This record gives sequence, C-alpha cells and structure tokens, in this order.
Amino acid sequence: MKIAVDFDGTCVTHEYPRIGKDIGAVPVLKGLIARGHRLILNTMRSGKELEEAVKWFRENGIPLHGINEDPGQREWTESPKVFSHLYIDDAALGCPLCFDNSLSEKPFVDWERVDTALMNLEERWKSNPPRESDPVNHPSHYTFGKTEVIEVLEDWFPTDPLLWQVGKYLARAGRKGETLEDLEKAAWYLKRRIEREKEKSDAAAQGKNE
Repeated sequence: MKIAVDFDGTCVTHEYPRIGKDIGAVPVLKGLIARGHRLILNTMRSGKELEEAVKWFRENGIPLHGINEDPGQREWTESPKVFSHLYIDDAALGCPLCFDNSLSEKPFVDWERVDTALMNLEERWKSNPPRESDPVNHPSHYTFGKTEVIEVLEDWFPTDPLLWQVGKYLARAGRKGETLEDLEKAAWYLKRRIEREKEKSDAAAQGKNE
C-alpha cells in the first residue's frame, strides 16, 4: 500500500521552517515499512526546508518511495495531486489529533490512535487489497470503480466491438485527457453502431418485401 504522509504537524510538531519535536511518528512509520508499505512525503515544504524534512526521514532510517509525487504517476496523469492509497495529514478531516500546549500551540497527529486505525485497516484490506496503478495492464482511468472497466465490457459486449469502444470512452471521460474528446469518440462509435443497425433493419425490411 502507498501511504502519503504530511510532515509539519504530522511527523513532528508545527515548528516550520524549523524541524518540530518528536510526537511518536518514527516507530509507526518504521512499522509500516517493515510490513511492506511504501511512504511518500506529501508536504508544502520546498527548497532547503524540504531537504531538511527529507533528511529527517533519512536520519530516522525511514526510506521514502517518493517526495511530493508517486514515481510513475506522470505516465498516466498530469494531475499535481500525489497518487496514494492513503493520506495521513493533521489537516485531514477525521485524522486523530493531540492537543498538548506543552509540546505545541497547534494540534498534531496522535500516532498511537493512527497506528491502531492502520492495523484495523490492514486487516480489512487483506481480503480486498487496494489496486496498484499499472499504466499498461490496469491504468487508473479504467480501474476507478468496484469492477475494472474491461471486465464490464467483456461481460456486456463480448461480440460487439463498436459498443465496446462506446463504453470504453464513456468510462474514461474526465479521467484521461480531454473530456470532450472522449465523449466525441464515444459518439462517433455510437453513430457508426446505429448506422450498422439501420443497415441491418433496412436489409431485413427489403427481404420481406421481396
């Protein structure tokens, strides 16, 4: 599982541009790595301040899979959002927080509760693991729902290549490239399919008249 992790207020207390105090993130993050998960640093820091955050991970023995980007996501999207299966951020709705003025005037992530939530989530996902992004075999613009688009098309239109194309372009509209272009492609294939159906209908009618 890929997990995007914020830094200030999440891995350490809010002390930007300095590195904040320890809040218990290190053992939890190390545990995630040990269990095969990959961490992506997802922070507003840049330049020297970003380098300091990366150094914090390195000095604590926590390898990063990516920094403000999932390696490979540019192969299938131009979105600036970091691709991840899970996001841990003190600003995220529902993220467990600590309020301790002796450490910080601002709230910060409660890693003990986050660790418990992660353990529960991992148990649930063992039977239904998150689908990895694979731009060749399983591109994200076809794997966004409960069932992959190709499985739906194989079930619905096993012998109808034109309707297959209609379904494909409708499914990915707004998820890859220009939405209007995909809708126009879907309309082109649908028009061609309708013309084929009209030809069959006209031929059948002519046969009856003969």
